[in-house]
Amino acid sequence: MTAAIVTRVEQLIALALDPAASEAEARTAAYVACSTIRQHGLTLTEPRGGPPLLERTRRCRTRFSAPCLLCLRPYSAGETVLGRPGVGAAHLACVEIARAA
Repeated sequence: MTAAIVTRVEQLIALALDPAASEAEARTAAYVACSTIRQHGLTLTEPRGGPPLLERTRRCRTRFSAPCLLCLRPYSAGETVLGRPGVGAAHLACVEIARAA
């Protein structure tokens, strides 16, 4: 059952990152993926050989609310976050905590 759940989360994340998806569809896919991850207590990791989550990020002001990649709590539209295009963003405080660990 866990393999099916992981596959479903991967599909939802792919849809959320798909440039052809509408903004509403991408947002819904991201929300459902995050909810599923929390519900089943899954832990996400970068693929082997992939860049760490916090590399090549930049400060930016968000245009809409979305879940933080580190704590999964939403950040607000207009909030300054640290993000990477096509990947997502995290609260500045979450990034500081992650870097200190």
